[in-house]
Amino acid sequence: MFAMFGIGWVMKLQFVFVASLVVSISSILIGACMDRTGHGLVGSKGWTNGNLMTNMSPHFRRVDGVDYNFFLCFGLFFRSDFIHTYTLNLCSLFLTIHSNFNNKSLFCTLAAIAVTSLVYILMALAASAVVTYDTLISNYFSFVKMSLWAPFVFLGIYAASLSSALGMFVGAPRILTSVAYDNLLPFLNVFKKTNAKGEPIRAYFLSYIIAIGCVLVADLNVIAPLISQ
Repeated sequence: MFAMFGIGWVMKLQFVFVASLVVSISSILIGACMDRTGHGLVGSKGWTNGNLMTNMSPHFRRVDGVDYNFFLCFGLFFRSDFIHTYTLNLCSLFLTIHSNFNNKSLFCTLAAIAVTSLVYILMALAASAVVTYDTLISNYFSFVKMSLWAPFVFLGIYAASLSSALGMFVGAPRILTSVAYDNLLPFLNVFKKTNAKGEPIRAYFLSYIIAIGCVLVADLNVIAPLISQ
């Protein structure tokens, strides 16, 4: 419901989420440099003993009745890749509020996208080096096992989930409202209406219904590729 209170609340909450994610990601990357073994981990020696190179080549297989391929694996790991769209949405709203778009603002937007992409790449490399392939496939808690301290990872999971949810509730309704204003699809005209503060309340409720539908599917491995593709 924070999204319905306005973009101000969402922007403030993001600072808390970012701080939590920095702690969580740092815990994972530090753990990837430590000499830990067991639970499918090969420790820091995985960077040099060939485990990283082994995981760099494709080993697609059938698991639990699902034929994994490049796009499915990409969708599962990068299931939050829409954060790029979210970043652009927040930057656009921020610039609209302050009405001072300039080259510095454009640089900050591109830098945010670049940093996000770099984090994804580092996380993928860390997991490929420290965790064996079979464990990556079968153990959903690989990052927890390889981290410096497990609670930091769970903190990041909650922060990322809440941040992503708020991001979609802020961005998606505004995109829908923009499409309605462009009159591309006449039946969407009902979503043109906003409240006194310019918040697309009707689009918020539609986004909420779609989100509930995805939750009811109750299988992240089904939803994640759809989000990324």
